[in-house]
Amino acid sequence: MMTPSVLIPKAPKPVLPRASRVVVALTDADHARAVLATFRRQGWEVLLPSAGMDLRETTRKARARAVVLDASPVGRESGYLTCKKLLMERPFTKVVLVAPAAPAADRRLAAFVGATALVDGTNPVGVVSAVMGLRLPFLN
Repeated sequence: MMTPSVLIPKAPKPVLPRASRVVVALTDADHARAVLATFRRQGWEVLLPSAGMDLRETTRKARARAVVLDASPVGRESGYLTCKKLLMERPFTKVVLVAPAAPAADRRLAAFVGATALVDGTNPVGVVSAVMGLRLPFLN
């Protein structure tokens, strides 16, 4: 009489946690450095768009979970338009727009384009807190 064979599955390989990726595109160099340092201290992998690669391409290639960008126009396009384009390409990306003392009209515009938050850019810790409050998964 034969006994039925039992397949014992292999143990899955352990998944090592990686930091969530965030793309930071801020024009003020001092402010950007402070935001970068704060994100890195919190364990995030911070990416900066390079000169030859635009923000949307950097976000797509890196599979970033969040993007922090200026609401004011950078180059030929405002942060609001860039936000809308990003979310059309990658709807699950969280976009935090940064603007100093944004009026209520700007807040409505940010909500209209789908931004996760519009925060005051004078406080680097506030920017990072806005992104950290998104409750993003730690794994990519």
